[in-house]
Amino acid sequence: MKIPPWSYSALECFDTCPKRYYHRYILKEKEPENESNKHGTEVHKALEERVKDKKPLPKPYYMYEKFAKSVEKAGQGGVVMVEYPLAITKDFRPCDFFGADVWGRGKADVVVHKGSKMWIGDWKTGKVREKLFQIQVFAGFLFKLFPEVEEIHGNNIWLQAGKIGDAYSFTREKGEPIIWQDILYKISRIELAARKDSFDPKPSGICGFCYVKTCPHNRG
Repeated sequence: MKIPPWSYSALECFDTCPKRYYHRYILKEKEPENESNKHGTEVHKALEERVKDKKPLPKPYYMYEKFAKSVEKAGQGGVVMVEYPLAITKDFRPCDFFGADVWGRGKADVVVHKGSKMWIGDWKTGKVREKLFQIQVFAGFLFKLFPEVEEIHGNNIWLQAGKIGDAYSFTREKGEPIIWQDILYKISRIELAARKDSFDPKPSGICGFCYVKTCPHNRG
């Protein structure tokens, strides 16, 4: 069974429920859009246009202006990259996002590049639930794509709560090996499931909202 290119979302989906991963990434079933997803997409687009093109935020999102200004301030003297595509081959070389040789990919909401240092910001529209792994994945990509970078910092930005989340820091010497150890372990679990052709359902808190109706744990 061929595994599609991995991403943070794919790895997280498999951890939550292998059966859900199978339907979404192997069978490529389109997940129905809900109001929460739609809202998240709209907010991300508004902030992308605000930071990248200086387009004023729509009225419902005025309260996020302080975060846009913080990014602008952080980017002074450096380069600000918005919705930045990240893609590498299996031997960790940069490649086209949709290239035939792409192995892993993702998009970072905001990246500030200043010489040997970088900062990653990830817009969050839900409740505050700090997660280190997503920032780790982005940092892993960036270390591979920017060989001059020695230090990466990152924060989740919790829009609904109006605050910047925990600060995370990684160095190329000590942090990057640990990042890739975690990523490769998660990928190996998907590869094992594919070899066995076994993506077993796993009950979790999302079972009541899951679109995979054939799952025995579905409560929707």
